[in-house]
Amino acid sequence: MSKGKLTAPNLDDRTWVDLVEEAKKLIPRYTPEWTDHNPSDLGITLIELFAWLTEQMIYRLNRVPEKNYFEFLNLIGITRDPPMPAQADITFDLTGDTALAIPGGTQVSTLPSGSEDGIIFETDRTFHAVNIKSCIFLREDNAYQNLSSKLCVEKFQKVTLTVPAGATRWLLMGLVLPTDQDLALTFRLKPPSEPDTEVFWRHSGIDPQNPTVTPPPEGWPLATPDRLFLFESSARVNIHITNTADWQSFKPADWGATPAENEVAVSEPFYWIGARLTNLDAQNPLEIELQRLAGNITAARNVITVKEELLGVSSGKPFQIFSLKNTPLHQGANGLAHLVIAVDEGNGWLNWQRVENFSGENVEQYLCNPITGEITFGNYPTGNPEKPGQGRIPDEGSQIKAVSYRYVAGESNGNVPARTIKVQRTPIAGVSGVANEEAARGGTDWEPIEETKKRAPEAIRTHNRAVSTEDYEFLAREASTEVAKARCFPPKRGVNEPWVTQPFERTPGKVNLIIVPEDKEERRPEPDVDLIAAVKSYLDQRRTVTSILMDPLKPYYVEIKVKATVYAKPAYNPENVKKEIQDTLYDFLHPVKGGLEGKGWNIGQSLYIPEVFQIMNALSAISYVAELTVEGVDHNNAPVSTAGIRLALEDYQLICPAEKNDLNYDITVEQEENEIIPGS
Repeated sequence: MSKGKLTAPNLDDRTWVDLVEEAKKLIPRYTPEWTDHNPSDLGITLIELFAWLTEQMIYRLNRVPEKNYFEFLNLIGITRDPPMPAQADITFDLTGDTALAIPGGTQVSTLPSGSEDGIIFETDRTFHAVNIKSCIFLREDNAYQNLSSKLCVEKFQKVTLTVPAGATRWLLMGLVLPTDQDLALTFRLKPPSEPDTEVFWRHSGIDPQNPTVTPPPEGWPLATPDRLFLFESSARVNIHITNTADWQSFKPADWGATPAENEVAVSEPFYWIGARLTNLDAQNPLEIELQRLAGNITAARNVITVKEELLGVSSGKPFQIFSLKNTPLHQGANGLAHLVIAVDEGNGWLNWQRVENFSGENVEQYLCNPITGEITFGNYPTGNPEKPGQGRIPDEGSQIKAVSYRYVAGESNGNVPARTIKVQRTPIAGVSGVANEEAARGGTDWEPIEETKKRAPEAIRTHNRAVSTEDYEFLAREASTEVAKARCFPPKRGVNEPWVTQPFERTPGKVNLIIVPEDKEERRPEPDVDLIAAVKSYLDQRRTVTSILMDPLKPYYVEIKVKATVYAKPAYNPENVKKEIQDTLYDFLHPVKGGLEGKGWNIGQSLYIPEVFQIMNALSAISYVAELTVEGVDHNNAPVSTAGIRLALEDYQLICPAEKNDLNYDITVEQEENEIIPGS
């Protein structure tokens, strides 16, 4: 492979010399009386002649079927899907208490190893980091739970926030100093099974109508989040304080709040940001397991930005191609917005426009293949008045450069373990250190050639247009290699019922799509807002005019629980066998890397209980499985019915493993006294 292009296999790489030498070695076996092997011998001359003819046949052989297929794919522009960069959440340790700007493109890396440089990660965008000094969870009776020692220190502990049925609670985060910059708050949590929540944001401040009294959080001024966040999943929310002059510091006691029983009082004043959580469910309490809360974490990817790279000089000929030195280019939610190509025709550098297809005549445009890094210019003028061309040719002698671009620096090797990213490659005053508290994930290798060959017919059939459900599914995967699975749903109507509206509306004309990201680490992989936006933007340009494209949906998971009794062979420790079974079942049920073939589960694919038997019986430590029960729980925390040997799923549901513990994987291991020998 060269820069993502397919390399045709060499079906027979023997040369004329190889053939002659191979034939000479056979002479003693078949004609031992032939002893003269000099070039002047007539027999040797005949061997050399037939070797030449055979070499010509080999040459022709290498021109057909497989090679022709690859050449055809290259001709129509089908390349292997590129690797995806790993992503890591980077914590910036701050020395001060004010918001510190961390520019986009800030580089961090792992430690160098021998002669090899560290693995580099770059931040995606500029964000303002801040230390959250205090955190409390306030009840309606003004008693609060102090979470500071659990969530605002280096070693974090999980806490459960409980909002009773129909009640309201406040999660308050305190800063030492105010800031006029947007704050990026990172929430890492285990979401409730069915969040039915209303969330409003406020910041500490005085009520202008009663300035002498410190109001409770309900009377504070509103703060503005950049997105609707209902604590339904881990996320990063940017909070904007509309008027920082109204932001004031209070102690909880100032508005009458007191610590709950056995809680430490917060005695210092802080500038608070508050999230009001209202449980809209009048019957059941809302429980949110908060695992991490910080204001100094941002995403970074295993990509590198290149600036001011000279590509060459224009020859003045049509359809010139220049190549970037580093490939493949990173294609995120903003596509190739990072790529800037400029041309100097003698009057200074002018940025040209990147387009998918040349759309005009004398227009400064270029095409870019993000896989191979090839920059292609047009053919205007052609010299033919009737067909002057499209996309003009840079003047002869013009210099061409890449002002900037980002490329994928690594493949799956970017999935580095937790706390291995320690090096600040871009020093920033006020930052004392960096770290990734969790392992980087999402890095993938180049697409296997066999997968490219399978994908090619679909690409030709869809012709980059979405008409059928299969077209939408294929193009959703084409939109980003971060998409592991996609399922598009046709209109659906029940017997004597209106169009089905649960869990989403499936009326004619509406395109509903579920996407699953390429994440083999998370138990329940869910697409983030950037991936959803990227897929929708890509499909929106390729849908039919009459189709209504809805936002791609997150998966509706069915968690699988297993209860079994197995007999282990005498030589194996039962506790070790139990752990191996739990690990094996957990991996087998994973939506992206599970299944019998290790390729994950399809959306809507049912689980057959004999498959679970098969995966367990394949373990070398197990003699046989005596009892097995498989249960499923859907996104509403309701049991999924089992029909015979099949756990039947709806067409929108997707298998995932339940959380790994002895309750969800209840495995009883009995020790065999004597190993049973097959056939005895």
